[in-house]
Amino acid sequence: MPTDNEFSTLESVASVLEPLSHFTDALSGEKCVTVSAVRPLLSYIMDNCLRASPDDCAIVKEMKEIIGDKLQVIAIFTWRPRACLTNAAI
Repeated sequence: MPTDNEFSTLESVASVLEPLSHFTDALSGEKCVTVSAVRPLLSYIMDNCLRASPDDCAIVKEMKEIIGDKLQVIAIFTWRPRACLTNAAI
């Protein structure tokens, strides 16, 4: 049986992942997801769901940072091809 501390940790993890599940569900229901749909969602997630709060415990802060870092990589690859094509055309 999980301890109170373990339950607290699980609740903290759920509080970070739960808002992200709504976006996953929305995007996974589409047959073809375009960059124009992903870019605003990434911005919203980064600015609202993953912004650190003074009330966040250490595990929540760490999760938000790690997920944010991974999404930054996705954002770079999402934006970069367009920039590369623009630079190549110049």
